[in-house]
Amino acid sequence: MILVGLAPLYSAAVIFYFVFDSSASRCSGVGVALRCGEVSYAALIWSAGGWAVAGVAMAVILTLAPIASAWLQRSTPSVIAAFVLPLVLVTFFWFVAWWIAAWPAVLAAAIAGPPTRVPRDVVLSDFAH
Repeated sequence: MILVGLAPLYSAAVIFYFVFDSSASRCSGVGVALRCGEVSYAALIWSAGGWAVAGVAMAVILTLAPIASAWLQRSTPSVIAAFVLPLVLVTFFWFVAWWIAAWPAVLAAAIAGPPTRVPRDVVLSDFAH
């Protein structure tokens, strides 16, 4: 069950960092008119254009695949994400490099498969013997 939430939790942490905690300098002007200010990484990515937003959106959606696998009781979403996420990482590397660490979690969830559900009529005393 831990593998289901590992990649989405990491993805949420990256998004949280991008929006709230990270900063980069953006400068404009020359000489006396030079002005610099701090902006979040999220603002830099959103201003980079549609490709950056598409790459980040795909990375986030693919890291949610283990949750979809657990809900559907099929490993197909995690297996597809385990194959597609590296392609997204290579294609949009400069925008989604932070999600490299999420790929092993998605791969582990795909290998392990969805968590099994215990029928409600089974009680813990059945396993005690």
